[in-house]
Amino acid sequence: MSTLYEVLLFDLTNPSGAPVPQQVGEFESYVNSVAFNADGSTLAAGSSDNSVHLFDIRAGGHALGKFFLVQGLSPLSARRACSRMDTA
Repeated sequence: MSTLYEVLLFDLTNPSGAPVPQQVGEFESYVNSVAFNADGSTLAAGSSDNSVHLFDIRAGGHALGKFFLVQGLSPLSARRACSRMDTA
């Protein structure tokens, strides 16, 4: 049996008291970082397996996709390439 690591979202504006956590993702590797986009609608979570998972917060944490970072930069620009893996 493998260990799963969770990403939890807390609504700090809950007027009824302590915030209740909402699970938005599970990972098989450690989660190293999380970040929201500018309007707070998408959450990105980076894992130690070099993947980045995207979640639609407005849709209750629905997974938008899983991306793996390619370890290399374009020689003409500072761009990284990513490949997408469906999460269906």
